[in-house]
Amino acid sequence: MAETLGCGSGGTSEGVAGTNGVKMEGVVSSNSFQRQKLPEGILRYTNWNFGYYIGYKQGSSKCEIQEAVSPEFHEVEELDVAKLEEQASHLEKDLIVKERETLDVLKELEKTKLIMDELKQKLQKEASEVNSVQQANAGETNVTPVLKEEEKENNVIEGGNLNSVEGVCPYPSAAPGLILMELKQAKLNLSRTTTDLADIRSSVDSFNKKLEKERFALDKTRERLTQNSSKISSLEEELNQTKLKLQLAKDAESKGGSENPLDISKELHRLNSEVEQFKKVGEDARSEVLRATQEIEHTRTRIRTAEVRLVAARKMKEAARAAYV
Repeated sequence: MAETLGCGSGGTSEGVAGTNGVKMEGVVSSNSFQRQKLPEGILRYTNWNFGYYIGYKQGSSKCEIQEAVSPEFHEVEELDVAKLEEQASHLEKDLIVKERETLDVLKELEKTKLIMDELKQKLQKEASEVNSVQQANAGETNVTPVLKEEEKENNVIEGGNLNSVEGVCPYPSAAPGLILMELKQAKLNLSRTTTDLADIRSSVDSFNKKLEKERFALDKTRERLTQNSSKISSLEEELNQTKLKLQLAKDAESKGGSENPLDISKELHRLNSEVEQFKKVGEDARSEVLRATQEIEHTRTRIRTAEVRLVAARKMKEAARAAYV
């Protein structure tokens, strides 16, 4: 008849072998064993979460153990760590380029300020010259003309000339005022642009600090993954030793020895609990890797925002330059 292996709520499973009357029992996890119905005369202990199964055939003294370690214990998120390091290096290069561009913009702003100061000085000189011309014209208009008929025509002609001069003068007097207003507005725009660039530079510095923190966290995660790999290798060695013990137990049974199967089942239970602990550690490391990835994406979004602000600052600088021309 086919033998059925099950596990109750208490975590104890029993299986009766064939004709030799050997009884194997062990304390195992209630969720680790799977219920299987096998062909007649075969009893199999299966634990895929643990990574091995034991088959026992009726009518013979051979106890087969096979290892089916899951590939997830051998591959410990090495690709994710490599991708994160590559992303961090790309972000660092992008930040260096942005810092250089910001420095170039600041240099150009300083040059623009010097040009603005020179234009202010020229406009002040022109305004003083225009004021002196207006004062001279006003002095000429205050002279009382001689009341003669011959001189009236000359006065009319001179008055026309003065009116023509006075009609030209208001335009230069108004133009420097408009230019000064435009220059003040351009200076205000430049000050705002300088403030924005300072904010961008401070944000770039904060991004650099965050990248350093993320790099430190990645180094810690890599160390933990390395430790988990070493623990998994040691666990595999213990599994091999357990396999040897089972082989010795099989040989002792064939020779009529009295090896206690309870010790073997206890050893298997201990190894099973260690495997569960290592799985939890692996899940924690995976969650840390995901958290680091999310932080890098958030940093990338902030860098894009800084790029947009840098483009806006450049446009304001071009507008200020156009106002100077």
